[in-house]
Amino acid sequence: MKEYDREGLCFYTYYNSAKGMQIDRNPHASMLFYWPHYLEDKKVELEKLVAEKGEEAITRPEDWGGYRLRPHYFEFWQGQTDRIHDRIVFEKGVDETEWLIKRLSP
Repeated sequence: MKEYDREGLCFYTYYNSAKGMQIDRNPHASMLFYWPHYLEDKKVELEKLVAEKGEEAITRPEDWGGYRLRPHYFEFWQGQTDRIHDRIVFEKGVDETEWLIKRLSP
């Protein structure tokens, strides 16, 4: 991930790479962030959108570009030494304006 803002998370790759071809075949993605020090991980499911950036000042290969992933689902997992782990989900509502929050466990 190279950047993020209120619109989503951005990353860049070659469109003809394995990653680019997988996204082309299946325009949905998820990202997982793991922090072993805190016994936590964060899972984000996103939908793929091609990032629209203005003309770049430098040249780049024609098959290289970016994707903007707009989150609609976040899952937070916090490990506990007693193995009763916390799992909380934030999911966009039907109208896409608010986040619904629910506890998956314990």
